[in-house]
Amino acid sequence: MKKVTAMLVVLCVSGFASANLVPNGNFENWTTGVPDSWTIGGKVVSGYPLQETADVNEGTSAAEWKWDGNDNSININDMSKSDIFTLVSGQEYILSATYKPLAFTSTGIGETELFVGIVGSSSGNYWNKATDNLKLWYGHDESEPSVGDDYTTVSLTFTWPETSGAARIFIFNRYWRGARLLIDPISVTPVPEPVSLLIMLAGVFGFARRRW
Repeated sequence: MKKVTAMLVVLCVSGFASANLVPNGNFENWTTGVPDSWTIGGKVVSGYPLQETADVNEGTSAAEWKWDGNDNSININDMSKSDIFTLVSGQEYILSATYKPLAFTSTGIGETELFVGIVGSSSGNYWNKATDNLKLWYGHDESEPSVGDDYTTVSLTFTWPETSGAARIFIFNRYWRGARLLIDPISVTPVPEPVSLLIMLAGVFGFARRRW
């Protein structure tokens, strides 16, 4: 009984914490060579991202991105972005990305950045940022991932400030042409509130008592 109860707790907590709110943030679903629920823009090379099925971090596919220039002067609404998803005002979330560099830029370093943008409910356009930029650095120094390294995960925590709830992931290249990397996945997950977690655990133990 103790082993089964413990297993139920682990499964419930992990499931609660791992719900990715980004549409196709794991890049598992593709249609005619394009990842579903993503709009590709900016300086992304034509035909990219590519679906990678051999070198993946999780699931069955990753997205291989490549840029032929930086997106520093690109209008934010013209950058690559996810479909809209809904967040709750005042809720704390974790923005996370797992990536693997495949090639340096012409400057010998690389930096891809992404963030959660607040979307106007009427226009569907970017208004302002809800998070700092999550930086996918590589090659700047020995502490950062380099070409040939395995996947690396970076993350940040933020609190959603808006009442509209509408959000997008925006992704862009900070440095010059030649940036190429795998991403698998990009996620936004809610941080469980203590009260919600206690209620969930109480339900688990209640079930265990009735079962045994």
